[in-house]
Amino acid sequence: MRAPLAGRRALRILLVAYEYPPSPSPQSLRWMYLTQELSGLGHDIHVLTPEIGMPASGLAVPERVRVWRTFAGPLRGGLAWLANRKKMETGRPTQGSDSRGAAASRGSAINPSLNWKGKLLACLQSSMEYLLFPDARGEWKCSATKGLSRVLKEVEPDVVISSHEPATSIELGLLAKRRGFKWIADLGDPIVAQYTPPRWIKRSRNLEGATARSADGIVVTTDNAAACLRQRYDLPPARVEVITQGFDHRLAPGPPLKRPSHGAPWELLYTGSFYSFRRAEELINAVLASGDVRLNIASMSVPEYVKAAAAERPSSIRLLGFLKHSDALRWQRYCHVLINISNGGDSQVPGKFYEYLGAQRPILHIGEAGRDLVAKEIERMSLGWVVCNETRDIMQLLSDLGSRVEEYTLQAPGRSQFSERSWAALAQAYENVIRGVVQ
Repeated sequence: MRAPLAGRRALRILLVAYEYPPSPSPQSLRWMYLTQELSGLGHDIHVLTPEIGMPASGLAVPERVRVWRTFAGPLRGGLAWLANRKKMETGRPTQGSDSRGAAASRGSAINPSLNWKGKLLACLQSSMEYLLFPDARGEWKCSATKGLSRVLKEVEPDVVISSHEPATSIELGLLAKRRGFKWIADLGDPIVAQYTPPRWIKRSRNLEGATARSADGIVVTTDNAAACLRQRYDLPPARVEVITQGFDHRLAPGPPLKRPSHGAPWELLYTGSFYSFRRAEELINAVLASGDVRLNIASMSVPEYVKAAAAERPSSIRLLGFLKHSDALRWQRYCHVLINISNGGDSQVPGKFYEYLGAQRPILHIGEAGRDLVAKEIERMSLGWVVCNETRDIMQLLSDLGSRVEEYTLQAPGRSQFSERSWAALAQAYENVIRGVVQ
């Protein structure tokens, strides 16, 4: 591990990120770890982010990172104010403006029914989705623009990094660039993606083009996303860097894998979200048809078909609710097999996949061998197994799970094979990108 600075100049870095602790989103996790590691390397880290209350996420702002919070906007900002006021009155933690309640964070609530206030809030948010670019989070732009001006003047950063999503942060980064600051656009995915609403495609395409022309550096999370942007805008390879999600190298892997005791099931674990492009019906059917496995699901919101299956067969499908990050990491280290579900494309890798690497448990990836990126990584490094998203294929693999787990333990990869995916290594790679832009 490289020593902090080691004769190099410390840098003042301003991150503009809508999602930052205590927000529990994947982007928030990314920036919690990266700012923590960059600060540990000796850099002066500042973050411009909205005030969203205090969700029960378990994520905290790293030490030595200065956070500049601004009004999130009438809807989410108003909810944050009400939540903080309630916390002061009761002295108890609240869910803030986040939809995850304290009960859900302990795993006791899944998609609770909304009262009239919740329904009104959902209606307002849905309406704002059509009015604000790129979605309801665009309400932050007004106060964020004012906050950006103040922070740029006071901090005078060497570089501004803006985090997508939402695209509002990219617009702020473009503004900083126009004011003479070096700018890195951390896109994750391209701004024009498969999930971009048709009404915003033209504006998203214009913003993506302006980013490609103006940003001093662009960071994405997959090689395919990098290739997509290079091809769209004829960018040289050095303009687009790939820095993936990662895992916390400081946490030890779980105990050695063992067969379940007599009568106990093999414990499968899925810690992720469900989308229209990431479906689990076939997995659910296969688990229900297999008598010696139990699928544990840690997710804030699950589809109706998952809830119905859990209600019908709680011995086979167990819903854990929304888990705090630290709790999710513990579950990953003590279950037998970790489940990953393909996004159905070849340009995205769920952040949970890299998190799974730190647990050193076999990964059962539901996708297409040789096509999607996770499948290729699993096969290349013998991290587990890849199976098509078909009930019959998944059932066949589960029926042979005992021998497959024993085979995995004989060839399980050590962390050295993917140490470059630790957050510490990724932060050092990010530092190299920043220095290349600043010089």
